[in-house]
Amino acid sequence: MKKKGRSEKKTSIFGREYIQHYDSKGNKSGTSERKQTLFGTKYTQHYDKEGNRTGRSERKSTFFGSGYTQKYDSEGRKSGTSEKKSTLLGTKYTQHYDEEGNKTDRSEKKQTWFGTKYVQRYGDEKEAQPYRSPERVGSNYGSSYEYSGSSAPAAKPSASYGKVFFILAALLAVLGAYKSGLFDLLQSSPAAGAATRPRIISLAGTHWRGKVGRSPASLEIFPQSSGAYWTARLRYTGVLEDLAVSVNPNGSLRLRGTGFQREAGSGQFALDNLAGELSRNERYLHGSLIDGVGLRGEWAFTKIEGNSQKYSARVEDMLADTSITHWEGKVGSIPGSIDIFPRAADEEWTARGTYAGVIENLTVLVQADGTIVLSGRSYEPQSGSVPFTLSTFYGELSDHGNRMKGLRIDASGQREAWRVSKIARSIN
Repeated sequence: MKKKGRSEKKTSIFGREYIQHYDSKGNKSGTSERKQTLFGTKYTQHYDKEGNRTGRSERKSTFFGSGYTQKYDSEGRKSGTSEKKSTLLGTKYTQHYDEEGNKTDRSEKKQTWFGTKYVQRYGDEKEAQPYRSPERVGSNYGSSYEYSGSSAPAAKPSASYGKVFFILAALLAVLGAYKSGLFDLLQSSPAAGAATRPRIISLAGTHWRGKVGRSPASLEIFPQSSGAYWTARLRYTGVLEDLAVSVNPNGSLRLRGTGFQREAGSGQFALDNLAGELSRNERYLHGSLIDGVGLRGEWAFTKIEGNSQKYSARVEDMLADTSITHWEGKVGSIPGSIDIFPRAADEEWTARGTYAGVIENLTVLVQADGTIVLSGRSYEPQSGSVPFTLSTFYGELSDHGNRMKGLRIDASGQREAWRVSKIARSIN
């Protein structure tokens, strides 16, 4: 197999650790940095040699506990996976796969004669072309040392004077649209779009589903009534947050929290400031956030047709049953299970969670956007005295109705991911 590039750990003069990637000719082709979201999710953020984000990678585990790395492109879509392997002779390596599960290339840990450690990447496919369409620029980084090298990120052609002219013209057009309040029609010329990020901003009246951190979330953007702003409503972790939405001259978005109300749970809530981008095909929104107390996180949404409330009835139909349904999986890193009980007309929907040495009695609610909320009402230790505070589970149901996953928040504010799979339909 041909050498495709390598990666080395580096430390900047300010003490910041990062991974430097090189192409097959030894030229710098990008960097990667370890990050952590608002909700504690660790991931690796990848950048091209110009510092633009090209995607990210997260360590995951299957239901049976085997680990792998999930890779996402710059628009938050899954772009492939990586798994640690070993040959018959015991040589350890990382196998990389594309989004369809096909093997692509592999990485191995190496060391120079002088003790410098690095990751060497191998592959048989041809080198990337000098230019790739910005329609979908994904990450090819894998996961040795929680990272790996990459084939060289695509280089973009240098800007010509003509392109600079068109960029300036597009900025002037944006300013003109701002003054006239025509953000709903904001769109740059094709020539400008070829040199800059897309500026097709058609957001009014749209509905989105996705995640804020690990919590299921929905976003609704309303038609502009007056002034230079749209308004939006973000629902996650039992909160309805009102937002003011504005568009920057470069086409990026800002969503600023202006107020909130609770639908579930309790406690204070710090308003969010979200910064993000709309994908070129206008189907994806993603970005980062910082709340009023300085906590940071990532968010990503996919556009849906019609109002998100249509998911509520569908989720209730899949979740409801005439007998007890039994689900097993993990709450954080601890094995756990959930039993959901049948619901009679006009009665509260209930469930029972068993994990961390306790049995927790829960009520079940399906919110208008299809998010499942299981709220703790009481608990009993399975043996002895166990320190425990009641929980609220925010989750989403898979398309086939046989898996649930999301974010658990207890009364003390501790957060952890949870996931369960349906095991049986009836238990006595």
